[in-house]
Amino acid sequence: MKKLIIIISSVISTTSFVPLSQAKTGDINFTGSLTAATCSATAPGSTANNINVQMGIVSIADLEDGSTGQASATTQLQLDINCTGATSLSNAHMSFDPVSGSGQDTDDPRLLKINTGGATGVGVALMDKTDKILNLGAGERLTTTLTVDGTGAATAKLDLRAAYIKNGQPLAAGIANASMPFTFIYD
Repeated sequence: MKKLIIIISSVISTTSFVPLSQAKTGDINFTGSLTAATCSATAPGSTANNINVQMGIVSIADLEDGSTGQASATTQLQLDINCTGATSLSNAHMSFDPVSGSGQDTDDPRLLKINTGGATGVGVALMDKTDKILNLGAGERLTTTLTVDGTGAATAKLDLRAAYIKNGQPLAAGIANASMPFTFIYD
């Protein structure tokens, strides 16, 4: 019996360390460049890169689900984009990171999650100037063309809208605050 246990232990230990066979399927190549350019975004009533959006008081009876891209009560926002060191740049792309903010809405990944302890059944949608809801979960971003002067300074306007949108869960009134960081990417 002792010999049988030793043999089984030997077989298990030698087969546990057999390397798996792997074949190379392909490569991932990362390309890009770094720039000294930097941009800031400002809006009325806000400081540079700290944008405050007053959504107002909205009745839950007026909320839509955004399925047609419509939202009943939108808040318009025009950002002033100011850049330095942008001599060779043409565009600024504003990307968003809902996960590092109040979170991505788990019921509708297009939306930014409302802070815990507040209203439920709703999230915040960001829309472009044509009222298309940006899919935050898919990494959609806003793009603006930069106007660059001879010194490398650049400016642009970026129009967007925000709205409360139903996420499919039961609605409950309450505080509906949310936040998320944004980043500029250039080309």
